[in-house]
Amino acid sequence: MIIMKHIKPIKPILFILFGLFLVIGCIGSQGYDAETQKKLTECDKDPVWKETCYSLVAQEKNDLSICEKIKEEPTHGFCYIAIAVSTKNLTICEKLEYQIQTDVCFHEFAVNLEKPEICEKIADPDTYDDCYYLLAPKLSDASLCAKIKEHYYQINCYYDLAINIPDSSLCENVGDRSNKCYDTIAFDLRDPSLCEKISDDGFYTKKKCKDHIAFYNS
Repeated sequence: MIIMKHIKPIKPILFILFGLFLVIGCIGSQGYDAETQKKLTECDKDPVWKETCYSLVAQEKNDLSICEKIKEEPTHGFCYIAIAVSTKNLTICEKLEYQIQTDVCFHEFAVNLEKPEICEKIADPDTYDDCYYLLAPKLSDASLCAKIKEHYYQINCYYDLAINIPDSSLCENVGDRSNKCYDTIAFDLRDPSLCEKISDDGFYTKKKCKDHIAFYNS
């Protein structure tokens, strides 16, 4: 399943997958079995839905030659990427013609198959950071946040991971959100000792933190 949730929408995703070129031996094969041919014939009956239908059949059969029936982007490109992930075949990503296409493929491969080492292959900075951002909570691995290059994005990664685990030690890495981080975790764990880590700033204070916990514990 393609999940490019966090990559900035300004990226021309709708056009970046145009002109895919893959040297795969099965491309061009038309020797479909009867069941597959029946499904493709059904796809042909609806010109609006046809290419999406082709993509679904291609993914069901893991057949790249069916992707070649698709003329429009991004359906054509994402057809290949979905098969690369489902078949765990990284060479499909590596044979895409344009770097941005390859980056999208590496991203989906890494995140869906939980292989953070593949993120290192991504050239685009936003896609690279997003790859680690999505994998850090999936793997509960703070070291992946450290690999994010954009500072604000990195802080968000540490903060989200600290709250989700929860792990108050990660609050040291969230900059001016540290008080909120400690306050949230202290309350979630009902642990007033963590309130001591708060640097009183008027809004977040040790006393407020402890009183909040005491109220809900009473």
